[in-house]
Amino acid sequence: MKSIKKLEIRSRRVPLEAADPKVDYTASVQSPADVRRVAAALLDGEDQEVFLAFPLDVKNKVLGYVEVARGAVESCPLHAREVFRTAVMLGASSVVVVHNHPSGDPAPSREDDALTARLVAAGKVLGILVIDHVIIAGEKSFSYMAKGRL
Repeated sequence: MKSIKKLEIRSRRVPLEAADPKVDYTASVQSPADVRRVAAALLDGEDQEVFLAFPLDVKNKVLGYVEVARGAVESCPLHAREVFRTAVMLGASSVVVVHNHPSGDPAPSREDDALTARLVAAGKVLGILVIDHVIIAGEKSFSYMAKGRL
C-alpha cells in the first residue's frame, strides 16, 4: 500500500498597510467605485490583461490581493482554482475580481461572461460569494454587479 504524504500549507498574515503601498486597504468595498479605487493603482499603465482577485472579510474589508493571471493584449486565460486559492487560505467570506482591458473598451467579451459564470458557480461550491467582477479600461469601467449581471 502506498503512503500518502501529509501536505501542510502555511500562510503568514502581514499587516495589510505594509503589504502594498499602492493599495488602500483602510475602507471596505461597498460599490464598484470602491473596487476601482483599490484596483486602479495596480492596473495603471498595464499593456496586457492582468486579472486580480481581492479576498474580503465578512464586512467586505480587503484582506489582500493576488495577481491571478497575466495575459496578452486581448486575453487572459485562468482557472477558478487560482482565484479562490488565496481566498480559502485567508478565510475570506467573499471575493471581488478585477481585470483590465488595455484596448480602452470596458465592455465584457463572451469569454468574460463565461469566466464570470464559472467563478460564481465555483464560489457557491466553496461558500465564497463573488461580489463583483469589474473590468477597468483607462478611466472607464464595467461592473457586473452594477449592471445586474452577477
